Formats: sequence, C-alpha cells, structure tokens
Amino acid sequence: MPHDPALYAGQYLIPGEDPEEFAALCEQYLRRFPLDDPFGTFLVDSLIVDDWVLRRFRKILQKTKPDSDGFHSICRLFVETSRNYQSTLRDLNRIMKMSGKRADLKAPRSKLGSFRQNCGRLAGPHLITPPPPKTKPN
Repeated sequence: MPHDPALYAGQYLIPGEDPEEFAALCEQYLRRFPLDDPFGTFLVDSLIVDDWVLRRFRKILQKTKPDSDGFHSICRLFVETSRNYQSTLRDLNRIMKMSGKRADLKAPRSKLGSFRQNCGRLAGPHLITPPPPKTKPN
C-alpha cells in the first residue's frame, strides 16, 4: 500500500482518466519496488505520480499544434517532470542497492525525446524555409 493515501483516493486523476489504469500502474510500481521504509515509499509514490503526469502530457501534446504557446508550455512541463522522474529513479535505485534488493532499472526512454532539445526555443525566421519562387508558365 502506498504511503500517499491520495494515490488510491483518485486525487491525482482528472475527469476522463481511467481509475483502473491508474490503479494498475500503482500496482506495477509497488511490485517492482517492494520497500518498507517511509523514504523509499515516498520515492515510489513520486515515480507513480510523475509517470502518470508524463502519460497525460503525451496525450495533450498529441492533440496540440506544435507552433502554439500551449505546446511549448506543456513541452517545458514534460521535460521538467521527466527530469524529476529520472532523479527520483536514481535515488530509488541507490536505496534499493543499499538495502540489498535488486531493482537497478534504467528510466524508460521518452518517445518524445525530440521535444527536449527544442522545448525552450521558439521557431525564429531563420528556421523557416521560404517557399520556392513562382515561375511563369511558358
């Protein structure tokens, strides 16, 4: 059982999200990281929330136009949450190693990795290819 009661109370879900899918995600993490200490449990809870939020951001990014301000805002949040996830996973792996449990996992590669490089930069005029010149028919 996770330390954070809000996980199972559904407080991290927004309307339209599947509570059963979220519960399955919680169970997967709890099986993968069977920790008894409060700090380890906190880190597992943090991974669960970050993973869920990253999934949410991916769905939003699929429906958002790449040239909109909203896209760039969500992209920045995605990168920040991804960094938090990576850091938490490193800490959790360190704790697991110290406790003698084996769970040395690598963080999954982001499917939206290309957004990481371009997230903070808006497209400028130097990045826009001009249309080919119009030619008169002969």
